[in-house]
Amino acid sequence: MKTTLLSILALASTVSFAQEVPTLKLLHTYTEQGANGSRNFGSDLFICNGKLYVSARNDLARYVDSYTIATDGTLSFINKIDGMSEGDNAKMFGYSIGASDNYVVVVASTGKNIFVYPQNGKERYSVTPTGTVPVISQDGNTLIITGNGQIGIYKITDTELTPLYSLPSSEAKINTGTKPAIKGNIAAVCDRTNKKVLIFENINGSWSKTSEVSIPNGTAELFGLTIGNGHIFAGDRKLGQVFDIVKQNNSWSIRQIIKDGEGTSLGSFLAYDNGHLVALCNYTQKEPFNKSYVFHQNSDGNWVKEYTINNNNDLRLGHVAAITGNNIYISQYNTTHNGVATVGAVAVYHYRLDATENTTPIRNIENDRYQNTDIYDLQGRRITGKPQKGLYIQNGKLISVK
Repeated sequence: MKTTLLSILALASTVSFAQEVPTLKLLHTYTEQGANGSRNFGSDLFICNGKLYVSARNDLARYVDSYTIATDGTLSFINKIDGMSEGDNAKMFGYSIGASDNYVVVVASTGKNIFVYPQNGKERYSVTPTGTVPVISQDGNTLIITGNGQIGIYKITDTELTPLYSLPSSEAKINTGTKPAIKGNIAAVCDRTNKKVLIFENINGSWSKTSEVSIPNGTAELFGLTIGNGHIFAGDRKLGQVFDIVKQNNSWSIRQIIKDGEGTSLGSFLAYDNGHLVALCNYTQKEPFNKSYVFHQNSDGNWVKEYTINNNNDLRLGHVAAITGNNIYISQYNTTHNGVATVGAVAVYHYRLDATENTTPIRNIENDRYQNTDIYDLQGRRITGKPQKGLYIQNGKLISVK
């Protein structure tokens, strides 16, 4: 049978789909210097307008560091907020963080306090909400606070948190347990007690709860949550599934159940930006728990696995994650420090969507390094010897010879 360009390209397409998705390459590892600080470096991550905020909630060294993010994703230190100076009220400082151009907000979980740091130099203040350990998410100057017994949305000002909405206490007595999500006029909270996602919307300047979406076969491990481009993503790490919740015809419902096909604890933590969904697997009761995945949305609207992220040292990868553009930051969750086992983040790893460990579909080959293997020109004719400069087909892939 005559080999044609069409048949070769069809073969290339088939091979591409048959192969495993590319693995992202680790580019940088960031750790805090010092015996105490590094033990929990990366407890929480938050990205806002070109800056990455990283917390450490070890009681021996509690702080929030801020870094500028260069175009290539490298980090440059800006400032440190020192929680040690806050005394006993700030134990486990950095448990949950948020930031905007105007305010940095930090939760101290043991003291159940929330500290607000205006970025205009005005004095910081703290509040102690009701309920158990508060967890926050922030979008601009709007803050959502959850915890057993309370769910509230607030406007952040220089002197106080101004209430915008509060779920009635009779409805708020649920196990939220995980970080809420807020983006624009949408907020969401995991209801781990009733296996639901609670959805709140700002309509005409007024926040209210507008919907509850039940998770099929949901468990008490409903954990990861993020919002992006009109999608609410909720992960059940025991099921190993992520639920894509969208609003159609004024009603919120599950559009797709996203799986990794490997039976992991997918959905332990979720982060979204610019059409890419980062899903972590960090549930120790369901191995493997040292992988993470990146999904993207196809033209048909379905989410498919795009990249794998491995932790090659077999330690627990994926406490929390943050993504901006092509840059992904993931903190390592569990390791040893000075020979002592620790539970908590210890490092922040940097990956880029355009840097993989796999051969890319289009690659460059130097003439003097070319080895004589089967190669075809764009007319489907087999080439013998060294090819001239140009485009060719080799091993089912398009290559460029320089």
